[in-house]
Amino acid sequence: MSWPTANDPTNAAAAPVLDGWGWGEYWSADEWLVWHAAMKTAYGLAEANRRFLAAWNEQGIGASPLNARTFSVSFREYARANGFLSGIYGNAAPFGIVLNPVGSVGEASDAVAESVGGASSALKAVGPALLFVGVVALGYLYFRELAPKNA
Repeated sequence: MSWPTANDPTNAAAAPVLDGWGWGEYWSADEWLVWHAAMKTAYGLAEANRRFLAAWNEQGIGASPLNARTFSVSFREYARANGFLSGIYGNAAPFGIVLNPVGSVGEASDAVAESVGGASSALKAVGPALLFVGVVALGYLYFRELAPKNA
């Protein structure tokens, strides 16, 4: 697609076109990476990462480009090589990263480590509730077994 200069991914000062509700035009995952590369050239890596992640995390939960973080090995490799891989998940745990076939044992171990890290932070939030529900369920089953049976 040919974007106006204000939204052209090759323009470091461009504003990304986010995927909104319904059909419409928006930046593809590849266009996001083109924009990152343009910003890296113009502003340096740290500023490019900051601007990229600020815009990336404005996307809604169902935005199409977000699929790249789970299903595109090349997208994740670029993000890892440029130091912003963990930031592309926002507040979501990157469980999906292990769904995609991995290119190497190193990527597989990274994927497992990232998923376990996300899982442990999620469990810290819901762990006490899960423990309570588990104890109640086990107690119910135990006392149900001890209760007299009507013949």
